Amino acid sequence: MLIRTTVTLNRGNQGVAMNTFCHTTGAGSPTWAVTSAVLLVYLNNIYSPLRSVMNVGMTLISCTVESINPNGTVIGALGSIAPTVNGLSNTDMNSGPTSMTIGAKTVVPRVRGNKRFAGANQDVIVGQLFQNPTVVLLAQAAAAFITPYVSGGVTFTPGVISVKEGGFVPFSLSGAVAKNIPGTQVTRKPGRGI
Repeated sequence: MLIRTTVTLNRGNQGVAMNTFCHTTGAGSPTWAVTSAVLLVYLNNIYSPLRSVMNVGMTLISCTVESINPNGTVIGALGSIAPTVNGLSNTDMNSGPTSMTIGAKTVVPRVRGNKRFAGANQDVIVGQLFQNPTVVLLAQAAAAFITPYVSGGVTFTPGVISVKEGGFVPFSLSGAVAKNIPGTQVTRKPGRGI
């Protein structure tokens, strides 16, 4: 089963930010209780280190979980969860689409997954680069981003949907990258976050 989780965040007076995460359970068909529990742990492990450098204006709007086809089209909704993703800092948020970026290599060369997290504080960027403490937090998020989880006898393997490869491609366990150059949070397609 292929699963897509979409996290939608309020950016205060700067609009909305969205991130999508994909997993495969292989031939396994986990219950909703198992799926929701695993995805909560997965998302909390990614967002937890970043919350201290995210503005309090970053708050969860929704987190939906869907079953998808290998081409990314939706089969059906599985449910909603509420990960702990709200920002904790009162420092002013960077304006516009400025974001923190992590990347992940997959098991297929030149197929990669990137995730951009909006809402970074202004004080974490100096000289147009993220300071080292923030890069360490990004590295922790990147490690969680590529980590498979096992529950209920089912392995939830993170990865990306690749048009080039015609379906799901899992992340390589040695391919997490934390980027010190600020990125931008944009949407390439309606309803699809980066």
